[in-house]
Amino acid sequence: MPGKHISYSKVLQTLAYGGRIHTIDGTYDDGVRFSEQHAEELGLFVCNSINPYRIEGQKSIVFELAQTLDWRSPDWILIPGGALSHGAAVGKGVDELYRLGFIRSKPRIAIVQAEGASPFYKMTVEGKEALVPEPKPFTRASALNIGNPPSWQKALRYAIRGTDGLVLCVSDEEIMEAKREIDRAGIGCEPASAAGLAGLKRLSARGLAGRSDSAVCILTGHLLKDADVLEELYAPGLARSPVPLTPDAVRKVLGR
Repeated sequence: MPGKHISYSKVLQTLAYGGRIHTIDGTYDDGVRFSEQHAEELGLFVCNSINPYRIEGQKSIVFELAQTLDWRSPDWILIPGGALSHGAAVGKGVDELYRLGFIRSKPRIAIVQAEGASPFYKMTVEGKEALVPEPKPFTRASALNIGNPPSWQKALRYAIRGTDGLVLCVSDEEIMEAKREIDRAGIGCEPASAAGLAGLKRLSARGLAGRSDSAVCILTGHLLKDADVLEELYAPGLARSPVPLTPDAVRKVLGR
């Protein structure tokens, strides 16, 4: 794994399960490229985004979503865009449901990238046919910190062209504000997941999504994935002085 710009909360879980971890002198993109080039000679099976079985498993998200909505398509589905496997999978699932007649219309898919790691966004906005990797991506949303997303071709085919979708780009500040709203809703998510809600706000500001439209923001990571961000956002709100355990003191704290 890369030695920096990663979620240590996930690393600790891997260690807890008995895994062995070694850091590499490189980025996520370097690791993916190495895996593609050398996995066969090393006798390894690549489980990441380029694995077609992963896409087939992820697309079941859409099947469950359609069933939950009684087979009525939302107007929009918003997905964070890092490696772009989620975008590819959701787009493929939508395509299959539509062709098989389970849904009557396709929702439009919006893939949302962070400003510091947005090669897919730049490709679509500039009208290019091929993605130009970003050599030094950086965003505080660790799962989006990918400069050369391996699943961009499938995401372009299924999610963007297949649903008349689009790619959005939001700042880290917008992502963190959206995360606060999701956390306060009692659901909670990692920062990268909140990019979907930040993207929905962009759609609304551009007049592409109104109050009568329905939208689904897919959360891709757990609240505790980037625990250091939780401490940064919420630790300042901790009361520093203890409350005396008396009825009057507790009433005061409760505002009664």
